[in-house]
Amino acid sequence: MALRARIGDHAGRADCLSSVGTVLMGMGRLPEALEKYNAALATFQRLKDQEGIAIALNNVATVERTMGEFGQAKRHHEEALEILRRFGEKRNVAMAIANIGTVDDALEQWDAARARFAEALVMMRALGDKPGEAFVLSNLGVTQKKQGEYEAALRTFEAALQIYRAVGNRRASIDLLINTSATLRRLGRLEDAQRAQDEAAALLTEVHDLPASARIAWGNAQLQFQRGRFQETLALVDKGLAIVNEVVGGLAGGESAGVRDTFAGLFDIGYRAALAAGDPNALVGLVERGRAGSLREALGSRAELEAAVIPAGLLAELEAARGAQASAYRATRRAQQRRIRKAMREGKAAYEKARLEVTRVTKRIEREAKRSAGVTLSDPDSLAEIQARLDSGSVLLYYLITSESCFAIVVRKEQARIVKLASVPQLDAALDALFDGDLAIDPKATGSLEKLVVEPLGLAEDVRRVLVSPMGRLGYVPFGLLMPGRTVAYMPSGTTEGQLRSEVASSGSGILALGDPSYGTSTKARARGGWGPLTQLPGTREEVERVGTVRLLGDQASETGLRAAIDAKAGARWRAVHFACHGLVDVVRPHLSALALTADKRSDGFLTAMEIHGLKLPADLVVMSACETGKGRTYRTEGIVGLTSAFIFAGSPRVICSLWKVDDAATQALMIKFYELWNPKQGAALSAAVALKQAQAYIRDHPKQPKWKHPYYWAAWVLWGLPD
Repeated sequence: MALRARIGDHAGRADCLSSVGTVLMGMGRLPEALEKYNAALATFQRLKDQEGIAIALNNVATVERTMGEFGQAKRHHEEALEILRRFGEKRNVAMAIANIGTVDDALEQWDAARARFAEALVMMRALGDKPGEAFVLSNLGVTQKKQGEYEAALRTFEAALQIYRAVGNRRASIDLLINTSATLRRLGRLEDAQRAQDEAAALLTEVHDLPASARIAWGNAQLQFQRGRFQETLALVDKGLAIVNEVVGGLAGGESAGVRDTFAGLFDIGYRAALAAGDPNALVGLVERGRAGSLREALGSRAELEAAVIPAGLLAELEAARGAQASAYRATRRAQQRRIRKAMREGKAAYEKARLEVTRVTKRIEREAKRSAGVTLSDPDSLAEIQARLDSGSVLLYYLITSESCFAIVVRKEQARIVKLASVPQLDAALDALFDGDLAIDPKATGSLEKLVVEPLGLAEDVRRVLVSPMGRLGYVPFGLLMPGRTVAYMPSGTTEGQLRSEVASSGSGILALGDPSYGTSTKARARGGWGPLTQLPGTREEVERVGTVRLLGDQASETGLRAAIDAKAGARWRAVHFACHGLVDVVRPHLSALALTADKRSDGFLTAMEIHGLKLPADLVVMSACETGKGRTYRTEGIVGLTSAFIFAGSPRVICSLWKVDDAATQALMIKFYELWNPKQGAALSAAVALKQAQAYIRDHPKQPKWKHPYYWAAWVLWGLPD
C-alpha cells in the first residue's frame, strides 16, 4: 500500500485497502475493517471508478450485515448492483445479486432470497466460476436449513464444500462445516454433527477468525445441551461470549448491539441450559451479559469517553456533514413549499446523502473515542450484588423469551426464583390482542396478558415497587396497567441500575422545557418511515409555560436553543429537561429516531438519538412528552435501543416516555399534574414512579373527562431508570 501511494497509483492503493479490510474482517476486527473499506470507497469515488465504487460498497455492506445492520447493508448492496449492471463484469454482478439474497435471508424474506440465489447461480455456472458457484450454494443451503429443508440443505452444503476443498478455501470451508453441523443436529445425527464441528475446529487452527470461533463454541454448546450436559453447555457458552466481546470491542453502541444480536442463539442455548439446571445465578449472569450491553459499556466509561481526544480532522468532518445536512433540509423544505417536484427529489437525495455522512462520521468518532480511552466492556454485577441494592419492598423482574418458552426471574433481596410463564405462541397472541384496539390498546386483552405474565409470579403483598427488565415486545407493555396496586419502573438491566444509582450525588434545579416548535404548514418530517406531515402543536405551549422555569418556545425550540441553554447551565444539573413536541421513531435505524424541533440555519430540526448520545445533559429526569418515544429497535439480547437509552447515556438516570400515540389534552393535563407532585412549589416531593402513578390516576378518574378512563389516555406513559 505504501509503494502504491509513493508511485501515485491511487486505484492500486484502494485495492490494497480493500484487501486489508478483508483480512481485518476475518480476524473479527470489524471497526478497522469498516474504516479500510470506507477509505477505499472514498478513493474510488474521487477517481470516479464506477466498478471500484460498486465493489467497495459491497464490502462495506458485508461488514454492516455482520453487524446486524441489514437495512443499511441491503441499500448499499442494491446501490452496488445498479452500478455493476451498467459498468461491471458479469461475475461481480452475480456476486452482488447473491449478496442481496443473503440480506433477504437475514430478514426472513425467503422467497426473495431464493430468487436471488437462483439468478446468481445460473450466472456463475454460465461463467464456469466454481468458487462463485460455491459461494451461492453455501448461502442457498443456509436458507434451505432455515426453512426446515434439512436433507436438501445437506446436499447443497456438500456440493459447495467439495468446491472449496478443491480450491483450498479454508475460511469458507469452516463456515460450511459449521452450517452442516447445525443441520445434522436438527436431524438428530449428533455424532456426525460433532465430526463436522471437529473438522471446522481443526481448520480454524490455520485461520484466525473470531466470529467463526464463537460459532464453533455455539455449535458445541448446542451438542452438549442435546446430550443433557448442562454445565458443559454453560462453560462453552461462556467461552463463546468471551469471543463475542472481543468482536464487539471498540464498536459504536448501535453496532455492538447488532453484532450481539447475530449471536442471540448463543445466549438462547445458555438460557435454556441454565433453566434446565434450575440455576438462577447462571441465568441472571447470562441475561446481564447481553441486556443493555452497549449502554453498560458506555455508562461505565463515560468519564473516559468525555476526556478522550478526538482528532480535529474528524470533528471538522462532522461539522461539515451537519452543515450539509441542514442546508439540504432547508432546500427540500423550500421546494416543498413551492411544489417544485424536481427540486424536492434532488433535495431529498442530497439530504439522505448528508445524513448518511453524519452517521458515518459520528460512529467513527465514537469508535475513535473508545480506542483512545481504552474502553472495554466490564463484567456485569453478580446476582448477589444486584440483590444487595434492593430494599425489602422491591422486586426486580427479568422477563426472558427463549426459542421454546417464556420465563421470569423474580429477584428479591433475600431470594431469586425462576417462574415458567406462557409458551411463545400464547404470548404472541396475547400481545397481538393487546394492541389490536381502535385506541392503540385493548383493555379487554389486558386481563389475559396479566394471567400469562403477572399472576404466575405470585408476588407477595409486601412488594410495593417493581422494576421490570423486559425482553422483546414486552418492552412495549404498560406493566403499570397490569400491576395496579404497585409502582412500576422499567430498568435496562440490574447492572445498569447500580451504575445509575452510583452517579446520582445530588438533585438538580430548574426545569428546561421546549415546546410548540415552528414546523411550518407544509413541512414534512422526511421522505421515509411514513412519518408524514408535521402539524403544529399549539397545546404544548401552555404545557411548557406551566412546567418550565426556562422555556424555549416556537423558533427558540431548536437544537441550537437547546445546546445554548445547556451551555448556559455550565455543567450544573437540571431538575428536569422536558420536550413537548412530535416524536419520530425509526425501528430499523434506532439512532435516527428523533424529537422534531424547530429547524434553523445550523440544524435540520431533528434531534436524533445519535445526537442525543453526544450531548452532555446532566438532569434528574428527561420527559419526552411526545408520541411513541418509548419505542425503538428491539434486539433479542440488548433490549430496546432508541431515544430512551440515548438520554440515559447523555446524563439522565430517569426518562419518562410514551408507548403509543397519545392524546394532546390528556397528555398536557397529566404532565402538569406530574410536576405538581414530583416538583412541588411547597411540601414534600413524591418519587418519580409514585408521582407518575398518581398523575395517571388523576387522568383516569378526571370528573370532567369521563372518556379519559380508557387506558389509551394515560397508560402509555412509563418511567425508565431509577424509580425514586
